[in-house]
Amino acid sequence: MQKYALIFIAVSIAQSLFAQVDTLYSEMTGTCTFGNVTAVDSDTYTFDIFVTDQGSEYSASDVAVGHVIIDGNKNKYIVTAINVQSVFLTNITVDCIGGNCPAPFGKGQITQATPNFGFDLFTPDNQNGLSQIIKASLETSNWLKLDQILNELTAATIYGYFLNHVDAGADGVPVGSPYKAALGNTMGMPWGALIIRTH
Repeated sequence: MQKYALIFIAVSIAQSLFAQVDTLYSEMTGTCTFGNVTAVDSDTYTFDIFVTDQGSEYSASDVAVGHVIIDGNKNKYIVTAINVQSVFLTNITVDCIGGNCPAPFGKGQITQATPNFGFDLFTPDNQNGLSQIIKASLETSNWLKLDQILNELTAATIYGYFLNHVDAGADGVPVGSPYKAALGNTMGMPWGALIIRTH
């Protein structure tokens, strides 16, 4: 009986992980090039963006405010406005992330950062995709973010055991703070699992 229970648990976990992979894969991400770049000010640019998605799921018509662009020189920008949009060409306005970015240049990528911690997704690093240098830079950035998050978690006050986010919030746990899953919690988490309150 225990053997079948363990198999069921393993299958359930695998299904959950596969569902997460499908969700990540469906996020907007593709390589891009830039044309007709115009500086609005020292950190804001307007330009045409040409998007290529090797999975053929997305095009320039899927570019949206909030998407993140990394250019061929590893500068990072966020889309702040869509000026003109079509399947083949989209004209956008971006702001430099971090300040002091030159005009976007070369082949880069456009993506949607993960919603909770802002990790960068990236395209394949092949002859049609992202350069290995930029991909390594994105992976390094993600690891540094994760290191910072884990450091903050180890230093954070853990607020106790709760059934869910609503229960934790009612007891004064701030959004973004950790607490532990109570026995019989409504999130399907094992007892004592560390959870970050998201709402």
